[in-house]
Amino acid sequence: MNKRTAKRGMGLVLAILILAAALSGCGKAAVTADDLTLTPPEKETRESTEEKTTREADNTERTAAETPDETESAETETETETETETETEAPKEVKFSIIPSENTQVEFEDYDNGLFTAKIPKGWVVNVLETSDYIHYTFQIYDPANPRLRIYFNMKTEGYMSTQEEYDFFTSAYPDTIFTGLPVLNPRTTEYFYQVFNQAMDPNNTENFTFMTLNDFTQIDSFGVDEIGGEMIRGTATDANGERVDGIFYCNILPVNMYYVTFLNVYSTIFMTAPENELTNWIGVLDHVLSSIEFTQTFINEYNKEVAFQGEAAREIGQICSEMTDIVIRGWEEREATYDRIYQKQHDATMGYERVYDTQTGEIYEAPIDFFDYYSGDRYESCTDEMYNLPIDGYIAWE
Repeated sequence: MNKRTAKRGMGLVLAILILAAALSGCGKAAVTADDLTLTPPEKETRESTEEKTTREADNTERTAAETPDETESAETETETETETETETEAPKEVKFSIIPSENTQVEFEDYDNGLFTAKIPKGWVVNVLETSDYIHYTFQIYDPANPRLRIYFNMKTEGYMSTQEEYDFFTSAYPDTIFTGLPVLNPRTTEYFYQVFNQAMDPNNTENFTFMTLNDFTQIDSFGVDEIGGEMIRGTATDANGERVDGIFYCNILPVNMYYVTFLNVYSTIFMTAPENELTNWIGVLDHVLSSIEFTQTFINEYNKEVAFQGEAAREIGQICSEMTDIVIRGWEEREATYDRIYQKQHDATMGYERVYDTQTGEIYEAPIDFFDYYSGDRYESCTDEMYNLPIDGYIAWE
């Protein structure tokens, strides 16, 4: 190979190398400058990523517009639960008021008609049977707003027969006598006398005086017999309006022999009554009135004149009512209290009450039956069985 040929060959090689280098540089520039045109797979990948990002942003905006924020939803649920709990849960602190019972608010005033004196509750009335003389003197003291709150007094009634045989014999011989309308007192007991009380007293009603009606009289307890033979009992009955009454009843039945028959005279017919479930509350007031009754000297003098005229022995009647109260109180304190406990509990349950007492004052109240469902203090507690025998001082009412 000559030098010219060698130079030409070397030049050719160099040219090829330069061309190869140039082509190599152009390819590298093409990738860098026009990446999207030269590499379609990478383009698709990047476009998918961007579109996905855009779509997610759009979806997020749409979700935010259509669905509440999770935080807001949680807050809403919490508020709803709180409102529900507020509606169903008992209040942490409850307010109530105490209403004094009527028997604790009684004020007394003096009564004096010249024949007897008494201390009676304001608003009550004294009703005297205008046809009665001294030996048969009759009166009643009662609350016109609640006539079952009453005290009745009669000095004497007479002309009762002791057996049906004697009654039949006497009325056949004297059919027009005033005694024919009187009941037979057989058995000769206080309970039976009050069972026939209406029959004995109704004919004596006047325009200004109406005897109390005692239907279905039933004895509950006996307080015993006194030294002169009178018996004091506790009983219940139904008045003219169909309302039940509870009371203390006394009378003294004594025989009078009249040759062929034995008449019975009833002395000192005295009773005091209250609505059936309230005698425990009112016994103190009624006893106070009864114990305050005193007959004046004018009455005593006239009474003794009539007694002497009938040939009976004079009686110490000036404080007969106050003497009766000793028997009432003793009998009441010694009574069989089971009846009161059972009845009061039944009554409270029926009316939706329970009894509580104030541990600081000892006062007793009727409270709503759900009282201790809401009250969590320690001042008020449930009453014991023995407390059901005591009067209440008021009522508890939710405010």
